[in-house]
Order: sequence, then structure tokens, then C-alpha cells
Amino acid sequence: MNIKNIMIYLLLLAPFSVLAGNITVDITFEKRATYAAIVYLNDGGNQSNTPVDQKNKNFVSRAYVNSPNAPISFMNSDGIDHNIYANSPTHGVKFDIGLLEPSGKVDIATNQWPIDAIVRIGCKIHPKMKSYIANVATSNSEVITFKKGVKEYTTTLKDVIDSNAPVNLWLPKYDPIQIQLKPGEKQTLDLMRKGKKKGTVTFTYQS
Repeated sequence: MNIKNIMIYLLLLAPFSVLAGNITVDITFEKRATYAAIVYLNDGGNQSNTPVDQKNKNFVSRAYVNSPNAPISFMNSDGIDHNIYANSPTHGVKFDIGLLEPSGKVDIATNQWPIDAIVRIGCKIHPKMKSYIANVATSNSEVITFKKGVKEYTTTLKDVIDSNAPVNLWLPKYDPIQIQLKPGEKQTLDLMRKGKKKGTVTFTYQS
């Protein structure tokens, strides 16, 4: 095939090629921010799971994303013992890994967890510790850590290929949000908690 034919072939192929875009999520709270948020593309994918770890009497992340049916690994990179448990009657998820010593590791199965369940976890030894595990089928997600005194946050889902997949936003005790965007579209929605507006979120799909 000569160069001219190659150029014609590429021009014919271009309209059907898959172009990745970015979805930017801008969150503004009216007063105090909540604990954390999870933004994810509901595309049925399988994201590489990050172990749930602990350090300095805290979970390393305020939330974790786990692929459905994939086991969760719990680690202890702290210098003291920890315990991880969950008890969610809403989702029917309950477990207690017992005592986890420094450098210890325990895996648990999630094949009985409902898809899209987001479960709070804690440590019985250190009651102030908490985090969340999202059992969602996604190939693209971000966790946002909110800070005291900060009201505005931005995160981006990069290289979004499936333009038909909805975007989900989850915050503890807030109404969950699911939105379908077209490339080039921008939408602003209210953040609602117990029937009251607590802020806004703007989704922007840049193709």
C-alpha cells in the first residue's frame, strides 16, 4: 500500500476511532465539607485494587475502590496492632478480621457483597479510625479527601473512553449522584443531605 492509499485509509478510519476525554468534577460546599468522596465511571470495568492499609493510627486512604468479587487485602504498615471490621445491615456486609499485627496481611472474600455497595470500616482498638470500601465495577475512579476549612475541590477522571457510561459521585450520608454526560457537556447539580442543599457539583466533559 503506497503513501497516498495509507492517507486515504486513515481519513476514512478517523470518524470511527475512539477518542479519550476527561471529566472534571468541581465540588463547592456552602459551609463545612464532609469526610471524603468517591467519583467513578460506572462502565463495568475492573480497576486494580489497592490494599487497605494503616499507618499512624489512621487508614492510609479515606476510601478504597474494590472490584466486585475480587478479594480485599488488609495490611498493617503501622508499628502497633489494629483490627478492621464492618457491620452494614443496609448492604448485608459484616466481617471482623480480628487482631492484625504490624506487617500483617489478611484477605477476605467479597463475592457476597452487593455491587455498588459502599461500606464503612473501622478499628475496634482505635474508635476514631474510619474509611470506606466501594464495591463497584469501574475502570476509572478518584477518591477526594476533604480538609478542614476548605470548601472547594476539583478532581478529574482522565482518559475516559466510554462516553456512554454514567458518572457516579458518592459522599457519606449525602444523596448519591449519577449523571450521564455527552462529550463537550457541562452540568451543575445540588449536593443534598437529609433534604437540605449543602453545596453544588459541576461535571464538565472535555473531549
